[in-house]
Parts: sequence; C-alpha cells; structure tokens
Amino acid sequence: MYRQGDFLLVPTKEKIKKEWKSIKASKGQFVFDKSKVSSNSHAINSKGNKLYLVDESTMFLILKQDETLTHEEHSHISIPKGNYFVKRQREYTLQEIRNVID
Repeated sequence: MYRQGDFLLVPTKEKIKKEWKSIKASKGQFVFDKSKVSSNSHAINSKGNKLYLVDESTMFLILKQDETLTHEEHSHISIPKGNYFVKRQREYTLQEIRNVID
C-alpha cells in the first residue's frame, strides 16, 4: 500500500468493470484531487496509464509502467506498475463520517 496525504493506493488483481467511468487526463496527468484553497494536487503521469471512477471515494488506476505520485507539500512516492484502488481516506467523528482534507 502507498499513502500520500489523504489518498491511499491499494494494489489489486481486480480488472476493469464496464460500469466504471473512464477519467480523462488533464495536461498529461491524472489529478486525484486539487485543493480549492492552495491549488496543490495529488497527480500521476497519464501517458499509457488509465484511471476509472468506481464510486464517490474510490478510483481504479492501471499503471503500465512505474510512475511517481506527486504533490507540492508531500514527498513524491514511486509507484510500481500494476493495478490499484485509489481511495480517499475518511475520518470518523461523533458527528459524521467525512473525507480527510489534506
């Protein structure tokens, strides 16, 4: 598993499901999330790779080659080729279950 800020990449042997929606790249990158306050983003190179939306807190990433997950405020992480579920981490409070905000 790989973690960067509020995102967790979990290796899987899962294959693409037809109900998952393909996510388009932006400027040669897949952006998992972009901060509305700072404009920082969790991003990975899109060339040759694929990203799908599974549900509101999960994506499915296919890396055809080793890549680097980047973010302006976190250390870059080397991710080996393979299939991954990309999950936005959540936190639990007495009031609610909410997405972690990085």
